[in-house]
Amino acid sequence: MSDLVCFATVDDLSARTGQTYSTDEEERIETLLLDASVMLVERGFDPSETDEYRLAAAKTVVCNMVARKLGSDGLADSISQQTMTAGPYSETYTFANAGEALYVTRRELQSLHLIGGFREVQAHTWADEVRPW
Repeated sequence: MSDLVCFATVDDLSARTGQTYSTDEEERIETLLLDASVMLVERGFDPSETDEYRLAAAKTVVCNMVARKLGSDGLADSISQQTMTAGPYSETYTFANAGEALYVTRRELQSLHLIGGFREVQAHTWADEVRPW
């Protein structure tokens, strides 16, 4: 188990969110930071083959992942859209992280170079299909 790498600390998260955490919260947050780090490694991020900038990017991504998770714990913070109608009494909520799960965005994967920023498109014409008989 000592081979596991955690890319961020509770202090890193606190510096980014501007919040202080109690001792009970810190234990949970350490677990979430480790879970988020493991998710990046499972997606192909290799900390042994990166430079300090990519490690700093991993720290930022891990903190963002955990901040989203912690933000979804409270109902008011997790609502991304709300619709109300006066009659006949309609109300709709859309939740930003309905499953309250850790997740990484496409942009964050691009910043870690785990996926490309651009899609490669190859031209394919009718002439490519014609075969001499």
